[in-house]
Amino acid sequence: PGPSIASECDLHAMQPCQQTPAMALQPCQVWLAGGTYIAAAMPAPLPVATAPIPVPMPGHWQGLTQLPFAGTVLATPGGTARAGETGAQEGPQDGHRGSDAGAARRPPRGRVEAKGSRNRGRKASDAASCRTTGGGDAKSAQTKGGGPPSSVMGKVWRLAREPKGCRRVQDAIADAATDEERLAIVFELKGRVWDAMMCPHANHVLQQCITAMRATSCPFIVDEITQRGTGAVCKAARHAYGCRVLQRLLEHWPDHVTGLADDLISEGLLLCRHTFGNYVMQHLLEYGSDQQRVEIIQGMQKQALALGCDVRAAAPLSKAVLCASDTDRAALVQALLAEKRLITGLACMRHGHQAVQVILELCDAPERNEAIRQLTQDTDTLCQSRYGRTIINCLSELLQVTAARAGC
Repeated sequence: PGPSIASECDLHAMQPCQQTPAMALQPCQVWLAGGTYIAAAMPAPLPVATAPIPVPMPGHWQGLTQLPFAGTVLATPGGTARAGETGAQEGPQDGHRGSDAGAARRPPRGRVEAKGSRNRGRKASDAASCRTTGGGDAKSAQTKGGGPPSSVMGKVWRLAREPKGCRRVQDAIADAATDEERLAIVFELKGRVWDAMMCPHANHVLQQCITAMRATSCPFIVDEITQRGTGAVCKAARHAYGCRVLQRLLEHWPDHVTGLADDLISEGLLLCRHTFGNYVMQHLLEYGSDQQRVEIIQGMQKQALALGCDVRAAAPLSKAVLCASDTDRAALVQALLAEKRLITGLACMRHGHQAVQVILELCDAPERNEAIRQLTQDTDTLCQSRYGRTIINCLSELLQVTAARAGC
């Protein structure tokens, strides 16, 4: 029984627990108020009850058949009764701790549902709903919570600027059955492309448009950006949300963004060293034309020292070494090796060590041997960096392969 019951019961009237026959008892002492000890018996190990434990009913609980402590066995004049049994009536209305009000505040024992089980049930139901699939029709869209494509018509711009609304618009674009339905949704953004690029929510809708649509279907997206001029394009590349839209344009519509690419190349070196602009330049190096790539790499050769020492510029530099032609790669690597200990600094950077790995793997013998010579002279510096230790492992493997080839 709980402490509130034991405090009101007569200890001398309590009957011993019915134990299993093989259970042994050990003597012990119980401290009582006033400094008195009484002899008692303590089972060792804990006894296993084979029958309910009768407990005397406190005086002010006489006649009650429902108590707040569900599962507690009480001694009643007619025998033992378990609180919460079927047929129990309402509890007392005198407002003490055992009233219905107290029961409402404290869940009854034995009926508290485990929090983890509720969460597991909720997650299971969510997973079951996520497994419901459709063929792009209205039913599948409603399952996702976005509704059919027609449900966003006429309010695309308003929904695109809302956290949940932008998801509805994206689902509507993805689930549209025909290109005409997609065009009807996308054209509601006409004249608002720049504002959508700068919006924390609408930029996702614009990215979905670029991913799902052809460039010839909605040319106004590129036109509204280029009409703002070179400064606006580079401003978008430096923006936390605008840079995402430019990346999608370079990735999915590379043949229709020549004007945008030329504007980015005009400030390419500065963008390579920018927090957000470097991601745009990486996409331009990967998805741009050969001529655009050559222009960027030629500019990098002239500013090899500045780019090689910049943590943010290390990523575009690695992408340039990886995507360049053999001739352009050799020229860029020669410019990096010409600067004292620059290759060592790159090897100790998160993105720079990837460029060093590419140099060791793809460059011809003259550039590769010079890189190995410079790196082996600074092994102490490389050992102090986790990325430098990766380069040391690459050097060891490369030297082993070279030795094996020489032995053959």
